[in-house]
Amino acid sequence: MLEQVNLVAVRLRDLEERGRQQARNWRMRGATQLQQQRNGGMDGTTALSEEDKLALFHVLNDQRLGMERLGSIVTRDVRDTDILKEEMNKAESVVRGGSGGGRRAPAIFGGR
Repeated sequence: MLEQVNLVAVRLRDLEERGRQQARNWRMRGATQLQQQRNGGMDGTTALSEEDKLALFHVLNDQRLGMERLGSIVTRDVRDTDILKEEMNKAESVVRGGSGGGRRAPAIFGGR
């Protein structure tokens, strides 16, 4: 499970870096276009090129896939945590419910 979490973390960091790089590219393009507007008198509207649209699509799609993976991992972790809580409650009830005042070791995960 830790390997999966680490793998998702690495992928998310990669996606974040790709997103930051794309943002830097757009800022540079925006600065260049702003300079062109000042010098050339463009109408102030800026359309994304097909290349930019495709790059944006890929970044957003990768982020979506990463979030889906992360969501499934969190769902499994919540399920596992609930199982652990149930087992701990069973173990505590065995320790508290022991006869003769003696304490027995907890019966965690089917142990005796």
